[in-house]
Amino acid sequence: MNLVITSGSALWALAAPVLVPLLMLIGIEPETTQAVHRVADSVTNCITPMSPYFVMALGFIQQYRKSAGIGTLASFTLPIAAVVWGSGSRSSWPGTCWASRSASADRLPSDPVRSSTRESRS
Repeated sequence: MNLVITSGSALWALAAPVLVPLLMLIGIEPETTQAVHRVADSVTNCITPMSPYFVMALGFIQQYRKSAGIGTLASFTLPIAAVVWGSGSRSSWPGTCWASRSASADRLPSDPVRSSTRESRS
């Protein structure tokens, strides 16, 4: 989808109604779903030929190498995108993302402030 829709917000608007409820069924929070989607989307932005930044980068590269084309730029950016995607996908795996850690930390019963509030209500 990223080859046709280069806008991250438009892509999320199409994907979120499907991804968020689907992943909530298996226990993944919406914040984590969005974080993983944003990492995956940002990596593919540099290799999408429909992106205006790809065309701009092609113009810059042609200043130094006149014969450079779309394939040349893609061959330069694809290895970088693979490394970033590999490192980003491991750090954004559900359960290890900062969003899921902070949300689960709010629910811990050992929190003294929340446990004292619960005891005063009972």
